[in-house]
Amino acid sequence: MSRIVFPHWLCILGLAALWSLLPLAAQAPPMNLETLKKVLAVGEDVVPTAEVLSRVKQEGVDFFLDADMKTELILSAAEGGRSEANTLSIINSLTDACVPCKERMEGPITVELALKFLTEQVRSRDILKEIAKRGLADGEITAAQIAELRKAGASDAMVLVMKPRAEPIVPSDYKPVPVTKARDFDLNRPYGSVDIRVRIDEKVEFRLSGSDVAYKLEAGKEPVAQGSTISGALPRLPADAISFTFRQKSGRAKAEQAAMQPADAFGFPAITFAVNDDKPREAAYQFEILWQVKPYTLDALKTDVEELSGSYPDMLAEMIRRRGYGSQLSTVDEQTLRTAGASAALISTIRGSIRPANAPPR
Repeated sequence: MSRIVFPHWLCILGLAALWSLLPLAAQAPPMNLETLKKVLAVGEDVVPTAEVLSRVKQEGVDFFLDADMKTELILSAAEGGRSEANTLSIINSLTDACVPCKERMEGPITVELALKFLTEQVRSRDILKEIAKRGLADGEITAAQIAELRKAGASDAMVLVMKPRAEPIVPSDYKPVPVTKARDFDLNRPYGSVDIRVRIDEKVEFRLSGSDVAYKLEAGKEPVAQGSTISGALPRLPADAISFTFRQKSGRAKAEQAAMQPADAFGFPAITFAVNDDKPREAAYQFEILWQVKPYTLDALKTDVEELSGSYPDMLAEMIRRRGYGSQLSTVDEQTLRTAGASAALISTIRGSIRPANAPPR
C-alpha cells in the first residue's frame, strides 16, 4: 500500500493556518516552548515577527527562559531564516510574558505556589513574608492541601496564616456529643474545662478537640447525652504545649487513662479516653477535663519569632500575651530572641507577659 507524502511547504502552511486559528489569550493557555520553536522555524514570510510578538504578549508563555531554551529558540529561528534582530526581539519579549514568572513574583500566593516554594527549599518564614506582602489567592484551602504543605515542610505558623479559621478535623467514625457553652465561655483563654455527662451501655471512646466533643461507639447502644458543658476551646497548638487533668466523677466502670493525641493537619490536638462498661443496662457517667496552655519556653518562642516577627508581628505579640513567657527574661534570652528577629517592641511585650503558669488545672 503506497504512502502519501505531503510536501514540506504544505506542513508549513498547515502550521501557519493553525497558528492563525488559535484562540486569543482570554481562551488559550500560555504558549509552551515546543509550539514557539515550531512557529519560529517556519519563517518570517509565513508567520511575521510582529504576529509572534503580538501572540506572546496576549497569551504569555508557560516556561522560565534559561540558557538552553534560548539556544533552542535561536536555532529554530535560524532554521526559519529569521534575522538576528527579529529573533532577539522575540526572545526579549519572553521574560515579560512568562506567566509562572509573574505568578511567582507578583500575584497573590496560591497553595500551588507555596508548595512549589517549599519544594525548592524556600523557608516558611520567607514564604510568610510574601503572603504578608501579596496576600493569599481566593479559594478554600482544604485539609488535603494543608497536609501536602506540611509534608513539604510548612511550619505551624505558616498553616495558621494560610488557614486562620480552620476547624478541628474529626474522624469520620465519630459522632458529636451535644455540649452547651458556659456563660463565661472564652475561645481564646489559655485554659478551660469540659464537663461530660452521658449514659453509657457498653464500650465508647470519647474525643475532645477545639470546643467539640465526639464519641465512637465500640460496642453496645449509642450513649445518651445528659447535659454537658464547656468553658473554652482546647487550643490550636502542638500537643506538647498543653497540659491537662482528667477526672471521672461518677460511673460504675473506671475509664481508661485519657491521652493527648498529636495535632491534626490544621494544628488541633485532641484528648481521648474510653469507657468499657460490661454490666447489664446503661449507667450514668460524668467526666471532667481541665487544660491549660504551657507558657512559652525559649526554644518555642524563638521558633515563632523566627517564623512570624518579619511578617505578622501583631499576630505574634497576641500569641505571646495569651501564652506568656515561663521565666524572667535573661540577657542571654533577650540576645537569642533579638538574633531570631525580635524587635524592641516585641521584647517589651515578652517582658510584660512573664508568668510561670496559665491558671493550671485544679
